[in-house]
Amino acid sequence: MKKILVLHGVNFNMFGKRDPAHYGTITLDEINRKLVELGKELGCMVETFQTNVEGIIGGKDAVLRKELSVIRRRCAVSMMGNDRGVSS
Repeated sequence: MKKILVLHGVNFNMFGKRDPAHYGTITLDEINRKLVELGKELGCMVETFQTNVEGIIGGKDAVLRKELSVIRRRCAVSMMGNDRGVSS
């Protein structure tokens, strides 16, 4: 089974809380649930991780790169104006 780690960047914990008119109403917990559900449908195990410290994201990325099939880093820019909770 493929393992996928989604690393959420700085302030992603604020989705659904800060300026819903601009950033949307979906919360990070809802995004994570949707990602895990999609992973199950595709036969993958999805793990999510969010931190407001960029150095931790880079460190986690480097350490886990050998263990995981896919690492998806998400920056705030990819989510702006996207209320579906899925970035490209």
